Amino acid sequence: ALKTEQDRPSQLAERAQLVDQVHRRQDRLERLHAQLTSLQAEVTAKQELLATAVTNSRRLGDRLTVLQMTAGTVPVTGSGVRITVDDAAGAASGVGGVVRDRDLQLLVNALSEAGAEAIAIDGHRLTSLTSIRFAGRAITVNYRSLTPPYVIEAIGNPDTLPARLLETEAGKVWRDLEVNLGIRFDIESTQQVTLPANPRDHLLYARPAGGRR
Repeated sequence: ALKTEQDRPSQLAERAQLVDQVHRRQDRLERLHAQLTSLQAEVTAKQELLATAVTNSRRLGDRLTVLQMTAGTVPVTGSGVRITVDDAAGAASGVGGVVRDRDLQLLVNALSEAGAEAIAIDGHRLTSLTSIRFAGRAITVNYRSLTPPYVIEAIGNPDTLPARLLETEAGKVWRDLEVNLGIRFDIESTQQVTLPANPRDHLLYARPAGGRR
């Protein structure tokens, strides 16, 4: 019993030391847990930022694709319509009508009004910079001379585009040309239209107003 009493202070000291070690380890575990929680929150935040960036990148990619299609800088494919127009059968001898540059301009504008997303004439992609005009005795598109018959292809809804085209004022003009002057005006829907890119019509000097040079 005497030895036990003598050992008691040492046992108490050892116990206190063990308790202190336990407390310090608990404190360390709590700090590590707090760090882990902070890191997990940081990872979650960065994952959300990454997901947002990916979504924005996809949206920008989609927007870029639309702009490229509109600008005619990339080839496009899809369903749509194919329109064949030609001078009247007796036009060469002065009987019947002849397709003029302004007639094709009217038709192209009417297709856009009716919902066409991309248009080409005889395989030449049209853009907002394209000119359709007479040069000599031929119609030129993108500075290339064409000869009749002229084939106009347009990508759009093949179920609604023909009817909407004929409802436009230009569509009615073309029906009059067909009926009264014998000009050929054939419209057919198609499930496969492929239009090439326009390699020429690109802006070189224009910039957004107020933009940097």
